[in-house]
This record gives sequence, structure tokens and C-alpha cells, in this order.
Amino acid sequence: MKQSVSAPAAAIVLLVGVLGFFVVFNRAKLAPEPEAPTVLPWAPPLEPGELHRLRRGLLPLGVRVVMPPLPSDRFKGVRVALIAAESPAAKGGLQAGDLIVSFDGRHMPYPYALTGLLRRASPDRTYEVVIVRAGEEKTLQITGITPLPLEEQIK
Repeated sequence: MKQSVSAPAAAIVLLVGVLGFFVVFNRAKLAPEPEAPTVLPWAPPLEPGELHRLRRGLLPLGVRVVMPPLPSDRFKGVRVALIAAESPAAKGGLQAGDLIVSFDGRHMPYPYALTGLLRRASPDRTYEVVIVRAGEEKTLQITGITPLPLEEQIK
């Protein structure tokens, strides 16, 4: 005996089959991406708000630094990544790629040492900054570093 399926029933079965295929296919195709980038073995662990705090701490000088530090820079200095135009750093001659080895006579082994000093900076004082640029050590004079207001530092 032959059974026949009505046209509307066949269309519904076909539609359900096609929709099921697309749901399965799309779930496989759009698998969720990992939420955090892979951390390199030499990189120190970073807390979620750590980069934000670091960038805010460096605003008075007008620089962004390489974070996490390059393996060759660890404990030797702070590598400058970007300089804001018209910032104290730009006016003082700091350039992207420079390695800040000391600030105001204090060794800069890592970026947080620099942010700690910048919080206490005075706009009317000149700071001596020792850098290494293209393998050559240079001393720069930087003035006009204005710390963020206390309410901005706390945020």
C-alpha cells in the first residue's frame, strides 16, 4: 500500500528540516570567540581595569607606553608607544620608541613606577628624564606636567 502525504504537510516537514539545518549550521559557524586575548608567556597578568588605570596615570605626561613590557625592556625601563601632540612629553623631546630609564633621578623599572611619580608632579618644575634612543642614552628636560585633579585620579 502506498501512502501519500499531502502537499501542505510535505512543505511543513521540508521547512522544519531546512530551518533545523540553518540553526545547527549557524551555531557551528558562529561559535563564540574567546573573551580575552591569549596572554604571551612572558606577559604579566593584567586585571580588567589595569590598562585603564595605567593610561589615566600617564595622561599628565602625554604618553602611552608598551604594556605589557617587551621581554627586552623588563626591569630596564618604560617603552614609549605614543606621544600626544602638544603634551609635556612632546615639548620636552620625548619620541615614540624611546625607553625611559629614569625620571627625576629615579630608575623606572616598570610603567607603574612612572605613574606614581607623575601623580606627584608639579607644573612649574623641570624634570630630568634619561632615555635610551637607538642605543644612545640622552637626557631630556620636561616641564609643564600637571597632575590630574584628585577626583579624576580616584575614578
